[in-house]
Amino acid sequence: FRSVPSHFQILLRKSEKFKSAEFQSLRYVTQAGGKLHKVFIEEFINAFPNINFFVMYGQTEATARLSYLEPKELKSKLGSIGKGIPNVQLKVVNQSGKKVLPGETGEIIAKGNNVMLGYYKEPEMTKAVLKNGWLYTGDIGTVDSDGYIYLTARNKEFIKIAGKRVSPKEIEEVIVSFP
Repeated sequence: FRSVPSHFQILLRKSEKFKSAEFQSLRYVTQAGGKLHKVFIEEFINAFPNINFFVMYGQTEATARLSYLEPKELKSKLGSIGKGIPNVQLKVVNQSGKKVLPGETGEIIAKGNNVMLGYYKEPEMTKAVLKNGWLYTGDIGTVDSDGYIYLTARNKEFIKIAGKRVSPKEIEEVIVSFP
């Protein structure tokens, strides 16, 4: 079963029977298409401990997949999008293009044969996202000491509050933690 965050949220919170159902033939699920908050991942794996849950991350500009987090790492790296899929390099860089240190935030960039060559007849848009062979995703993230990447926000989705940039995802994460 492959799905996006809103589908998992609907199944877990709006369906009275979903969490008590038995899916005897279902071996694994994959989640992509945006960040699914940790509380929903925990709800799913608690309700279905025998179904493997893969967190995936990607973009259309990279044939949809850039990274994944294996089910065996889910509990210890909850909230992570994992590491690059085979033949894809991922890193998080600051505004100077240097890799961030664990805990610092920056833009997630990707390199691999699955990354597009450019936007059709859009050289300026291409130039804005492809730099020195790297796809600048527009996603903001951080890394931990093991090199696992954590998505925190979209570059264009910040709210300025008292001079600070706050991601709506941070606010949403707190709200959805309440039943």
